[in-house]
Amino acid sequence: MAWDQIARLASADAVAAKLVERGLWVASTAYAPGDVVTANYSRWYCTTAHTAGAVFSPTNWINVGPAIIAAATDPGVPGWLWVKVP
Repeated sequence: MAWDQIARLASADAVAAKLVERGLWVASTAYAPGDVVTANYSRWYCTTAHTAGAVFSPTNWINVGPAIIAAATDPGVPGWLWVKVP
């Protein structure tokens, strides 16, 4: 397994934020940065606070593959979120 850099975080406070498992993506649901959902047979990390529309759109999400094992900030690259994926 390797660490993959997935998102530049907006602030130092965001670096401390934890990933929040939200399960399956649901239409008309409010999502926040750090939320992780399953949609279209993949895992997605929310980058922007928004309320979901009727159909999933990757506009506010980063695809992180089939699963997220762990998350961390890398001390060598401050402000970036890293995830370990299989």
